[in-house]
Amino acid sequence: MACTRLMARATAKDRLSALSDDILLNHILSEISYRDVVRSSLLSQRWRFLWRKMPSLKFCPEDFEKQKDGRIQAIINNALVHLDAPLCCLNLQVNLDDPKAAHINTWIRLAAEKQVERMNVHISNKDPKTRLKDSSMVELGDSIFSCENLTVLMVQYVQLPKIPTDFGVFRSLKHFTVFVCRNWMVLLITDGPVDN
Repeated sequence: MACTRLMARATAKDRLSALSDDILLNHILSEISYRDVVRSSLLSQRWRFLWRKMPSLKFCPEDFEKQKDGRIQAIINNALVHLDAPLCCLNLQVNLDDPKAAHINTWIRLAAEKQVERMNVHISNKDPKTRLKDSSMVELGDSIFSCENLTVLMVQYVQLPKIPTDFGVFRSLKHFTVFVCRNWMVLLITDGPVDN
């Protein structure tokens, strides 16, 4: 009897693989964390490289609870470098033992190259006692200003850079949210140059 059930399951039609890439990418995979997206690539040959077409990447602290900083950085770098499609949304919520601005700015630059439209940057120290101290806030570099297609920008626990003199404005930005950031006033949207 058990053998009959196993045979029936083995011959049953795989409904997930029958779904279009659009449905898989935009309605299923874009709703789960990056870790689960990568795990799903093991489900079938067709899904093996589907993660490279993701319109949305979501990195959550829970994905990296037991990971060392170097491993976290390698995973995020790999995801952004190997992405073959424009990036609609980057949700970067990462807790690091020693947040390094260079890594975060590389991620933002890579997202800008992928024409990111919506971005949530929430980088914090794993130690909650130091999370709100200015010294633990990662200073974002000018790479944030290379995101020309941004319509939504949310930043948390970061120090924003001064506006470069050659920067126009975020012309497409419609929604800007700031939570516990330093220098957030530098990103006020204006039609003209901003005095620093």
